[in-house]
Order: sequence, then structure tokens, then C-alpha cells
Amino acid sequence: MKHDCPSIAAVIKTSSYFSSSLLLAPGLFFFSFLFSHSSQAQGIVEGPIMLTGEHETGCLTGGISGNGRYIFGLNPDNSFRYDLETKESYYPPEQHQIVSVFDNGDMLIFVVKGNGGVITEADNKFTAFTSPDPEYPFVGPMFASADGKYICGNVAKEKGGFLHSNLLLEYGKKMARTSFPS
Repeated sequence: MKHDCPSIAAVIKTSSYFSSSLLLAPGLFFFSFLFSHSSQAQGIVEGPIMLTGEHETGCLTGGISGNGRYIFGLNPDNSFRYDLETKESYYPPEQHQIVSVFDNGDMLIFVVKGNGGVITEADNKFTAFTSPDPEYPFVGPMFASADGKYICGNVAKEKGGFLHSNLLLEYGKKMARTSFPS
């Protein structure tokens, strides 16, 4: 008479695999725990930073540079740029709003009643943009690529009226309008 029971050899072989995996399980669990916590620790390098300066508390956070070194904020009257490496803030003149920070620390500036431009990190010098069209003399830069090479914004006939025409420029080269008002 034939039985469907496994042989003794098969039972011993299966149980040895099972007991080996039970012996390895705690080690595998420990390594998975270790690696999961080390990867979580790499996510946040530094704890939360709270900026408490007068300008910083009065401004909304505007953004962060592409390389993560600079954060900036703005309101209608003031703005700031904070360097996470040096732990120092920079404050441009009143009504010069930082709207973007390049990876090198240069700042794209929107001027409330005038032409926008760039303030350089090296000397904190403001250089205003000039419009490619005398009919629309006021330049309002709004966004820039992380390397600062490409900047887009608007031009207008009147100060503060930056809703009329789109603008794209390569920083350091002559600006070009990409659309014209009708």
C-alpha cells in the first residue's frame, strides 16, 4: 500500500531550511532596520530653521535656489535672501523685491515702481534691465533658471503696469520680446 506522506529525508531537509531561515531572520530584520533608519537620516541634514529677523518675519517665503543654498522671501516693501552655508541674511533696498536667487547667490529683482534687474552676490551692486522696445520701457522680471542664464518677465508702458507683454532674455545678452501686445 502506497502512502502520500513525504519521506523522513524530505521532512528533515525541509525543516533544516526552515530552521536556517529562522536563524537568519533576526539578522535580516536588523539590517533592514539599520538601512531604513540611515536612509531616513540622510533626508534632513539639519533640523528646521526659523528666521527671526525683522525682514524675515514680515515676508512670505518666496523660494529656494536650485542648489538649495539660498532661501528668499518678499513682501511689497522688503525682501531678504538667507545663505544656509554662512547663516547670513542680505536685505536689498526698499521696494526691491527678490523674486529669484541663482545658484551663485545673485538675485533677480523686481522693482515696484521702476525697472527690475540683478543684484550680484560679489558686490551687492544693482544693475537694471533696459527694455528692447522704447514703447514699453519698464521691465519686470519674474522668474529665472537656477543658473541665471534665462530670465522671463514682462514689459510695460507705465511703472507698475507689468501685465502687457511677455519677455524672455538671456542674462548678459540683449533681451528679446517673445510676444507683443496688440
